[in-house]
Amino acid sequence: GAAADRSRARAPVRRLESVAALGACTAFSLLAAWRLLRPNVLSDDALVHQYWLWRYRDPLLFTDPLTAELRESSRYPEGYELLFRAASQVVDPIAFGEWVGIAAMAVSGWLVFLIVREHTSWRPAPWIGAGLFLSLVEIHRFYGGFPRAFVHPVVLLTVLLALRQRNLAAALV
Repeated sequence: GAAADRSRARAPVRRLESVAALGACTAFSLLAAWRLLRPNVLSDDALVHQYWLWRYRDPLLFTDPLTAELRESSRYPEGYELLFRAASQVVDPIAFGEWVGIAAMAVSGWLVFLIVREHTSWRPAPWIGAGLFLSLVEIHRFYGGFPRAFVHPVVLLTVLLALRQRNLAAALV
């Protein structure tokens, strides 16, 4: 009855708040990574970890045994390589990596927002939670879109789905 009506009435407000939170997390992520988005500026790690991604555009590049050994290490999961292989056909893979890092940071902050919102109706709580999470950007190290950048969104999405009793989806994530 009345509780269901109140819940339905709050749904549009919650959706709007969620979209605003995603926008704020994206703006913060862009601001935090702005210096890396300038031409001719690279994350230090990109020079070590992503130079070989140019091989997807030109198969004659980086065919040496050392690069092959690096690529075969467990450092680069197959899904990660597949994503970058597809993207490198259209864009600079290192620039793409920077944008992946920004997206992972924004989505992670937004997922923290949603998780905190699941626990409390106090309006400032999810904003504070997302802000605190994002303020630790140097600890999380999303820069470059390396495989480590995917850890946070995957774990946070699993937690959110579990909280919402979507157990199969949580297990699949």
